[in-house]
Amino acid sequence: MVHRQGRLSAVITVLKANKYKRVPLPQIQKAAGAQHGARLKEARDLGYLIDNELERTSSGDIHSWYILRAEPGEAVPLFSNPPRDHSYDE
Repeated sequence: MVHRQGRLSAVITVLKANKYKRVPLPQIQKAAGAQHGARLKEARDLGYLIDNELERTSSGDIHSWYILRAEPGEAVPLFSNPPRDHSYDE
């Protein structure tokens, strides 16, 4: 349980540091470990508004990003779509 809470805290820290910005899936996986989906659900259950964007490349690859839109108790901004940074293009 302590390990899971540490992973959850790490995911929330990464998302908060990049609020309104797209965080690539590999960065989330690095913070959350193999159960990144479970940690994201736990964060959402705590009241974090986290969106997921998927993009298919011309070669058929699918890239995924997560975006923290609001923290617990915070009003959701009407326009919080950041410009795309194409972090997978590096």
